[in-house]
Amino acid sequence: MACMTYDRTRAMIDGRVKPEGIDLNYLAIENPSEIFVRTLNQYEFAVSELSLSSYYTAKAADKPMIAIPVFPSRLFRHSYIFVNSDSEIREPQDLIGKKVGTPRYHMTAPIWIRGMLQHEYDVPLEKIRWFTERPEKISSSSKMNVKLERIPEGRTLDQLLVSGELDAVTEAHLPPSYLQGSSKVKRLFPDYKQAEVGYYRRTKIFPIMHTIILRRDFYETYPWAAVSLHKSFVEAKRLYYESRLDPVQGKESNPWALSSLEEERALFGGDPYPYSLNENGVALRTLMQYMIEQGLLDREMELDDIFAPNTIRLQGVYSSDATTPMY
Repeated sequence: MACMTYDRTRAMIDGRVKPEGIDLNYLAIENPSEIFVRTLNQYEFAVSELSLSSYYTAKAADKPMIAIPVFPSRLFRHSYIFVNSDSEIREPQDLIGKKVGTPRYHMTAPIWIRGMLQHEYDVPLEKIRWFTERPEKISSSSKMNVKLERIPEGRTLDQLLVSGELDAVTEAHLPPSYLQGSSKVKRLFPDYKQAEVGYYRRTKIFPIMHTIILRRDFYETYPWAAVSLHKSFVEAKRLYYESRLDPVQGKESNPWALSSLEEERALFGGDPYPYSLNENGVALRTLMQYMIEQGLLDREMELDDIFAPNTIRLQGVYSSDATTPMY
């Protein structure tokens, strides 16, 4: 299985959690693009992590894979919109008419950002000039409602943002210039946490970035493996959350770990990372809606058709209440 290292999967990496009936070789590949390319182009792994937008596109094209309702990567994305400090951009509406860069138009993170701009802040996407740094991984048969321009060969989005040749960028990662403290780059949302908390309270969406997929031949040969893997992901997550309940043992570097945990519980009402379709239906359908609106999918797909049938009704919600089963 190819998957990045997460606090919620560490017990699968170190062997404390072993999927029943599977001799799991957890390949902790920390470059997600490498996992995605090897998954989509060579079908190299029986099980792997995959970007959710790439999975939707792959399923629409009937690629030989099936997902299980495990979502290892989730991130709010208000904090990943950066603007040139000398620009006149102060709020989302100011992006209208501006030049905005994105690594790939098809990447999950920028799709969430564009959908949020359109639906939360009434920013018409077609009134922005969009620039991409790299080509699309998977071609789509749908027509996009915007014209994409490529940035010059040998230049990066970050360089163009610093120089002012781009007014803003929507990123999956923090730009190098921002990490280096450049005065030329700042966030569109300075108090991004407040914006993201407000977004969650309004929508109940914690954006999903990645899911876990099984290669179709592996699933058809060993359908029970989907359930076994799901149980292991749930158990590994439980062990992580149990360790967070006792930060005085020195397991957390954050000196306010308990305060952070209590704040998290107050917002999410429990488990921020539920591994079930029932708990994630809104987020899953919303990304699909955004992809259709942005011309990256030509049709809506039923969730029951794109997740392994024997995992559709599984529950994977952590609760510190011992009377509440996780499974």
